[in-house]
Amino acid sequence: MSDLPTRLRSKRVRLSLEKAKELRLKRGARPDPSGRVALREARLERELRLAKERIATLSRLAYLDELCGVPNRRAFNDEVRRTRERIRRHGGQAALVLFDVDRFKSVNDDHGHPAGDAVLAAIAQTIATSLRASDFAARIGGDEFAVILHQIEEVNAQAKAALICSRIAALQISTPTGPVAVTCSAGVSLLKAPDGDDPLSQADQAMFQRKRLGQAGLLPRAEASGHPQLPTVEHHLEGAAGP
Repeated sequence: MSDLPTRLRSKRVRLSLEKAKELRLKRGARPDPSGRVALREARLERELRLAKERIATLSRLAYLDELCGVPNRRAFNDEVRRTRERIRRHGGQAALVLFDVDRFKSVNDDHGHPAGDAVLAAIAQTIATSLRASDFAARIGGDEFAVILHQIEEVNAQAKAALICSRIAALQISTPTGPVAVTCSAGVSLLKAPDGDDPLSQADQAMFQRKRLGQAGLLPRAEASGHPQLPTVEHHLEGAAGP
């Protein structure tokens, strides 16, 4: 999100303030009995401060999903780049988990869009509260959420994703038309250095492979052949990181 008029106004105010200060310096110690110069400087200082606050607010909103109160796709892409660069420089590993709400269209069709919004907000909250402080969650569009789990083995990332799916399935979400329950599907991929494969595409393939099987839950990241065994929530759960 960008507010070019606000940025341009901030620049104009800053230039006007600089000119006012330059005029004051030229005047030296000459009196300003009316106080006009001082008042103008004070007004320009206030306008500049408000413009900077406005720009800061817009910059923050540019990386926030307003409905769910979590980072958006732009923030997620930046976090992926930072994580991959960190892995390239310092080693370590991370995992990406993609969540997609099963049959979300039917929620909107049967209960209305306000109910759908309530479902998305509840899922975002459930995902966010299931993570460690070092992890990252975002709504990347529609009914899709993505999570970056730092310093975690893939098997534990799978268990964490399965746990989150089970928590979402257990929700009874309050909506204007009554409680709604949903399930989600998830796919896991490993985040590698910047020259590696696209981890979001890999997670997306794994997630849709799971959906094609007609089941809600977790599927390990896509393999070249065959279908990996589906881990249960209990499987490897003890080693999963986070709350």
